[in-house]
Amino acid sequence: MIKADSFTAPDGQTIRLWRWPHKAGRPTLFWAHATGFHGRLYQPILNEISESFYVIAWDMRGHGESAESRELKQFKSWNTYYQDLGRFLELENEAVYLAGHSVGGMTAFATAALFPQNIKGVLLVEPVMFDRRIGWSFGLAKLLGKGHKIHLASGAARRRNGFENKQQAFDNFRDKKAFRSWPDEWLSLYVEHGLQEKNGQLVLSCRPEWESRSFAVSEHRPQRFMRAFPKEIPVHILVGEKDSTFFKRARPLMQRYVPHAEVKMIPDSSHFLPMEHPQVIKDWLLQNIRQ
Repeated sequence: MIKADSFTAPDGQTIRLWRWPHKAGRPTLFWAHATGFHGRLYQPILNEISESFYVIAWDMRGHGESAESRELKQFKSWNTYYQDLGRFLELENEAVYLAGHSVGGMTAFATAALFPQNIKGVLLVEPVMFDRRIGWSFGLAKLLGKGHKIHLASGAARRRNGFENKQQAFDNFRDKKAFRSWPDEWLSLYVEHGLQEKNGQLVLSCRPEWESRSFAVSEHRPQRFMRAFPKEIPVHILVGEKDSTFFKRARPLMQRYVPHAEVKMIPDSSHFLPMEHPQVIKDWLLQNIRQ
């Protein structure tokens, strides 16, 4: 049974955690989800690997049951996520593997660079890592206050946010392009734990304005964390064959600054690799996490 827990972020906000059953001697794996999602979405993977690892996942700030831990005016970069995770590591004070998908992957990587104590390894699935050219362009857009105009941010801001019931929400998302490669089991978990009741209807726990801001302030200089990344911390990365957010021109930067990083592309996959190939993710985690 998954148990709810929480910790207090550096600014006093409460961040929800989910802990799977723990047995002494098992390595600890912390899982960070993608933008707009929540920790319990990944249960098809995390439930099974919890037989081998002590699994902890969060609903990161502004998502899931951490939905109310958001201050849009103060949310100016993903450093907010990095500092939140850094505080968790400080409070937990145990050796841990950091893993994550999309922004969760970038957050795991950056946090390991900033707070390397007790990090045994990082495992990243489709981390958001721009190359220098795209990063420079995006950084300029942010500097000019136009980050909200990028496609993902503007699209998230227009997202429908009101449903009569969960079946209506499921049917709505089932027709969306982003969810077409998702099995029903995954979409059901997204709906089950990604909505909350407000004023007599169901609304997204990750509100469109927060999701949009998260896209608008995306990390545009991942190479600063690559340069600082400790040589002793193993790095394993899985990328999708198409529509990858680990941009191809960013991969030579990883090879240059973190030469021990292992990058593997999974055929017939996209940015939603965990949903499309959960068994691949399970096997990969089992192969690369040690006592």
